[in-house]
Amino acid sequence: MLRATLPVLRAQRSGHILQGSSVYGQSAHPGVGLLAATKYAVEGLSDALAAEIAPLGIKVTIIQPGMTATPFRAGQLAAPTEAVDR
Repeated sequence: MLRATLPVLRAQRSGHILQGSSVYGQSAHPGVGLLAATKYAVEGLSDALAAEIAPLGIKVTIIQPGMTATPFRAGQLAAPTEAVDR
């Protein structure tokens, strides 16, 4: 999607890109490693992209919705409560 939209935004020298991520783009715990890896990647790409296109008047915003209670994997939505050193 970025390949399709960036040429237009560059040409008009303005715009705003919204990137979808999640709370797992900032932290992870057992059982969500693959999901967290993809969200970390989205956040890294977005951070670098924001710095690259800021001089063109284009902004980047990362949206990180929190957890949502659904019947899928019910009871497993609690985030870890202890801090983890990385």
